[in-house]
Amino acid sequence: MQKIFIAAGIVCLILAGWMSADMISSSISVDGSSWFKSSLTGDRTYSTLMFTNDRSVNNRGIDFTNDVDSQVRVSSSGPVGIREFSSQITIPEAETWRCMFEEDDTETDREDEISTSGLWSSGNYTGVRGMSGNLTTASTEIDGSGMVSLRKHTQTVNVTQDERSYAAGKMNVSEYVEYRGGI
Repeated sequence: MQKIFIAAGIVCLILAGWMSADMISSSISVDGSSWFKSSLTGDRTYSTLMFTNDRSVNNRGIDFTNDVDSQVRVSSSGPVGIREFSSQITIPEAETWRCMFEEDDTETDREDEISTSGLWSSGNYTGVRGMSGNLTTASTEIDGSGMVSLRKHTQTVNVTQDERSYAAGKMNVSEYVEYRGGI
């Protein structure tokens, strides 16, 4: 009987090497402390770090089957800390007809970065991010008391746009950012 369990365990370990998750979803309801971190790196990068230290409800979902879509929702009666970051690099497709003496320049066509960092004594936070093709979006809703830093950056060969916003105290923040190719 033990040999059957050992054989089944080995088969599960071998099969686990070929499987990967394309969607992660979790929900935490706690009267205490919670902490979670997620990250995805590559041409499309997404990371989030969140903690609470009192009664809170935390939901997150990340779908990276083809594009990257994420949702984070936090509602807490005590301290909340959030760090959410997303970036996308768009590289132009290589031309098929090129001179072999021409320099190989793999410069990026566009780079987008959007980040939110904040600490609140209590409040609600909702962040929705999306990256697909040449579109980078972020929606942020904050209702609480504390401080937050919102940063947006996009850069092409011809244009660079950089923006940073701060808020401290009791706040109600609503922001939507969309970067699309063709700047």
